[in-house]
Amino acid sequence: MSQKTSPISIRLDNIDTWDSLWYSKYKAPSVASTKLNIDFIIRDYIENVLNSLNMLVNRIYIKELNQNYFVTINLYEIGTLSKKDTFVNLNRKKRFLDQGYSEVKQSGINPFYDTKNNFEKITYADIPKLLVYIEKQLHIYTKRPIHLSVIPVSNLGSSASLLGKFLVKELEKPNPSFKKALKNTLSKIKIKSKIRGLRVNCSGRLGRAPMAKLEWFKYGSIPLTKINSRIDYHYETGKTKYGSFGVKVWLYNY
Repeated sequence: MSQKTSPISIRLDNIDTWDSLWYSKYKAPSVASTKLNIDFIIRDYIENVLNSLNMLVNRIYIKELNQNYFVTINLYEIGTLSKKDTFVNLNRKKRFLDQGYSEVKQSGINPFYDTKNNFEKITYADIPKLLVYIEKQLHIYTKRPIHLSVIPVSNLGSSASLLGKFLVKELEKPNPSFKKALKNTLSKIKIKSKIRGLRVNCSGRLGRAPMAKLEWFKYGSIPLTKINSRIDYHYETGKTKYGSFGVKVWLYNY
């Protein structure tokens, strides 16, 4: 039997580092479990909120210092949203008013969006106001001060997680096709000259298939046995009304 390991964990402390940086005493396991639980809460909440706003999270770096959590988010904005996505649900309207957003009471538009004058049907996320809202909610859940910062990512091909999440969104559309979704994903990559190798595996009931099948794509070389090679890996699960499917992405950059 073959012994498999994650391409990311085997390269830690060599060409990559940990996403979470915090310390706990060896003789205090309860403190370690509390910090680990807070780490999971921060990551899950940020990813769920930003995914609902049509944004992709590349990586989330968490650093704990004197019970203060400093969170850095690598964020990729997919693009435009329809006008119906800007209106606040009636069940959430009271919660927005409690946070002090008076413009919701006047117009009923989601305060996280700002409509440009040139495009009446296109809205863009207001990042500073969104970060303030997330910090308040995470402070309620974790009872710890949370400080958020965002680093924008413009190139989709810089990370395997962005490629995997974007491909899953394409395959979750009605009547998906793996080749068409992969073509749309690769067309979003701006700097293709930095990619030395790419491998994509997708398994599941794709395109209304009665049985699960495996589709794959490979470009260049993926030297998994070389520790010094900068290989990024990500696994993402998508859901359709016909069943779930999995996407694995290996990315070899310069």
